[in-house]
Amino acid sequence: QEAGSVEMDCKFNIRSGLWASSSSDDGKKRNRGVHVGPAIILRYGEEGYITLEPHSHNKTRTFEKQNAPIICEHDLPNFIPASALTGSEDLPEPVLLLVASSIEYLWKLWPFFVQKVLWADSIQMRLAIWIGELPIKIATSVSKDCLFNYRDIQRHYNSHHAHNEPRKLKSVYEERDDHNGTSPLNSNHYIKMLATYAVLQFSSLKVGGLFYVDMDTLLTHRKIGGYSNQFAAQRMALVHLNYKKDVYFYQIHHGDAIPGRGPPSPFWLVKTHHYYVRNTIFGRRFILAWLHWRCGFKDQIAIWHTIVKFAESAGCLKDAYHDDIYKFEYSYFFQNADKLKLWLPDNINIDRYDCSHKCPDFLFDCSTNKDFDLKNTVPLLHEIIDSVSTRIFFYFDPVDQTRHSIRVQSTPAKDDLSFLIYLNLTIVHPAAII
Repeated sequence: QEAGSVEMDCKFNIRSGLWASSSSDDGKKRNRGVHVGPAIILRYGEEGYITLEPHSHNKTRTFEKQNAPIICEHDLPNFIPASALTGSEDLPEPVLLLVASSIEYLWKLWPFFVQKVLWADSIQMRLAIWIGELPIKIATSVSKDCLFNYRDIQRHYNSHHAHNEPRKLKSVYEERDDHNGTSPLNSNHYIKMLATYAVLQFSSLKVGGLFYVDMDTLLTHRKIGGYSNQFAAQRMALVHLNYKKDVYFYQIHHGDAIPGRGPPSPFWLVKTHHYYVRNTIFGRRFILAWLHWRCGFKDQIAIWHTIVKFAESAGCLKDAYHDDIYKFEYSYFFQNADKLKLWLPDNINIDRYDCSHKCPDFLFDCSTNKDFDLKNTVPLLHEIIDSVSTRIFFYFDPVDQTRHSIRVQSTPAKDDLSFLIYLNLTIVHPAAII
């Protein structure tokens, strides 16, 4: 009810439109902008059809105001899922889900979005994208438990308001037109939960599970193509078709003691830049609870709290959980990773083996089985993209006969061609519709 309506009858195609420099002087001279540029083509509803480009600002704003949020599936003619991912009648194939808070945000990470589309195509996997902001009723609230327990709440408000004002934090992505970018809002990290739940519960995609990855992740060139793609499809199928657990996350430290870093990490200490959720009652309840227990700028506090709450309800913990995770700053958990088992209550530091085998109703994967660790399953990297440096690509619009440009986040590649080769985007013609 808080989410409002979401358009789900939508297909999309794209045109990369990224042309390397036409000179050979290490990219000092950019391409001349004589070719068509990036585009996303959407077909939605009964007759909706639109082509959006980086320079079509007014057109984009009008579309988003009238249609967002919207979930669109990549439209591939004669698409046949990889045999490893086909599943069965009881468990249809999974989908790879991406999220963008706006079209403008999508342009910023355009090369990495194009790469994921190509990668999903190469392993014959369905791909869908959510485009749209977090609905205002969700973006301007946090869970009551989070608000009550958070010790550092006065950091966000003047002391005379701290006792009765909800804790709110501004979006880290685009400014919101509905608030003129002035009101403090929750981070749009939380869009992923709503998008995941919408795809699993309501969409016409009819998927058996969902792999989510952050938009600002990438594949290195050596991990794309050939055997690596077949291996990735097989590993993802292993997770999807394993009926023992319904939820898998990227485990921090993989539960192994790392030299100089102290004891194994807690079973609930996971990263959220990619995960898998099976389309089951447990999977949907878990994702919805993660959204419900939202708590601050980052989504990690909420996911860790959710994992422990579900472990408690499944009888995994030694005694009651008292919302202890809510009582600490996000940064605390990484700055003190080696002390977590000493400083946090013992009841939430259960052994990973016990977590996996002694509470069968807990369908979250907390084992150290490398076969199901998403770090080894989904070959995406999260740390290479530079959020500060950017790269400019020029293009030409044959309609208005004007030269335009798109500014994107970059990697350490020395020039445009190296950048495109690093992402393996040179395998398709920039003007091709894919």
